[in-house]
Amino acid sequence: MGFFDDKRPAAILKHAIIDKYISPFVGKIKGIPALVYLDPFGVMIPFKKTAQVFAQRPSQPPATELLINFSAVGLRRVAGLLTSTKENPGRPATLARMDAACGGDWWQKV
Repeated sequence: MGFFDDKRPAAILKHAIIDKYISPFVGKIKGIPALVYLDPFGVMIPFKKTAQVFAQRPSQPPATELLINFSAVGLRRVAGLLTSTKENPGRPATLARMDAACGGDWWQKV
């Protein structure tokens, strides 16, 4: 009998890099309702990766809920780079990661 064969509520806790685990995970929850909680280390999970949870699931039931811990403090810290006059060699990479987390650079104009 597989882990989800009896359709009882189950919880999976996985400490992993989302890029390597999201596709196999979504495959495991196919056909059953799911609440997915993503709590990144740091401030950013690429938007494309979080969108995969929905893209790989049917639009009809079972229901899928996605809860993401998104750090407003981290966003403000990264946004400070936009107006900072200090030299910061990591600025382009940090802004690019936040763009990926937000699904574009729209947040820079807010």
